[in-house]
Amino acid sequence: MKKFFFAIAAMVLCLEIVPAAADLAELEKKFADSVVKVAFELKYDEKGDAPGCIGVYCSGCSEFHDSDPGQLLADKRDLLASGFVVAPQEIIAPAVLLEPEGIKGIYVIYKNKKYPAVITDIYPEQMALKLHLASGVPGMKALEFVPYNVRDKLYAYSTVCELGRWVRRCRGFSPAGDSSIMEGQRAVFALPGNSLIVNNDGQAVGMVLNSNGGFDNSHWLADYKKWKAIPMEKFADMRCRLKAHLQKSVFPATIFMQEWKLSRRERLMNIAPEREIYSYVFAMPDGRLFMPLLTTPQQNSLIEKIVVHLPGRDQNCVINGVMNSLGGFVLSFADRPKIAL
Repeated sequence: MKKFFFAIAAMVLCLEIVPAAADLAELEKKFADSVVKVAFELKYDEKGDAPGCIGVYCSGCSEFHDSDPGQLLADKRDLLASGFVVAPQEIIAPAVLLEPEGIKGIYVIYKNKKYPAVITDIYPEQMALKLHLASGVPGMKALEFVPYNVRDKLYAYSTVCELGRWVRRCRGFSPAGDSSIMEGQRAVFALPGNSLIVNNDGQAVGMVLNSNGGFDNSHWLADYKKWKAIPMEKFADMRCRLKAHLQKSVFPATIFMQEWKLSRRERLMNIAPEREIYSYVFAMPDGRLFMPLLTTPQQNSLIEKIVVHLPGRDQNCVINGVMNSLGGFVLSFADRPKIAL
């Protein structure tokens, strides 16, 4: 009898108390007023082209949703993402790298009503935006975060628009992420996208936006006020200065190839000879150009001419050398004009 008692006692002492998993329905109800929808209303640029973007990173399928604004514009749909209410008039939303010329407006959708918003700050490390509403929205509730405890069991609660339908998920979250080795033996931590990180009590601990990788994985922690932010005015100025510099130092180029005889294998595969290759060149301080293009010696012998398309004119170039370590050509203009950098 004593042996049986001690056996039962040992089993009780050794039992690990496993908390119940976070409930999706409960989280949806709890954060209904704190996790809102954000709509990027798109437009074609002045040339009639659709803007580019990287889309909304999904924690469920690890893919980018709505990464083709052209299709969204053709269907007359907005690019939709989830956003996190952090203050009465402030929303943290994922950055999707949309060109400003392609954004007609940004709106926060709450209880089927649209409220115009503007971007005030950009967080490059987190790939996040801070949106500001002109006034507070009745019923919208700012998130309250609790400190992260290493003993907490964590979950990623996410909402994402898939094929026009909003899908909500709750999955286990590991602060360490899935590590993989990058070049130089650097470990990167893969994290889910656009998720609210909650503990087993359903309390918010942190946020993950469109940045799904990091070298120290600490950028998901809750205190967004400590994230490194760039004010939108400063970012716009930086972008304008970079654009002006690139217009003077990066140019499109075309490589014209000689016609060559196809092999039997190429003919059977219906491969057509590639007569034109489109690339670009970088202006270097010494007036020469660098073209990032990997070719074989056989392909090099088939190059007929290289034309760089400068503003207002085209210019023939000659190859001065090959930089195998960087994967490209060093070029110079046939008549050696200088480029002001």
